Amino acid sequence: MKASVRGLGAEFAAEVDKAIDWLAERALTPRIRYRRKSVRWIHPRRFPYRICYYVEGPTVHVFAVVHDARHDRVWRNQL
Repeated sequence: MKASVRGLGAEFAAEVDKAIDWLAERALTPRIRYRRKSVRWIHPRRFPYRICYYVEGPTVHVFAVVHDARHDRVWRNQL
């Protein structure tokens, strides 16, 4: 996702990248938020978004990056 963008968009992309890199080592640290599908999420620093993911064996599947104000059905439709 390392695109060459500038300004706030670049900062957002960089924070999401950092958060996903953090997941590579600590994916099981955040608690499960949606038990039916074992969905967890983390928040990038400085931005009111959540990165929704689930862990399957050694693989972390990131399936949505949504604004915190959005209803959960937005990311649940992605499953």
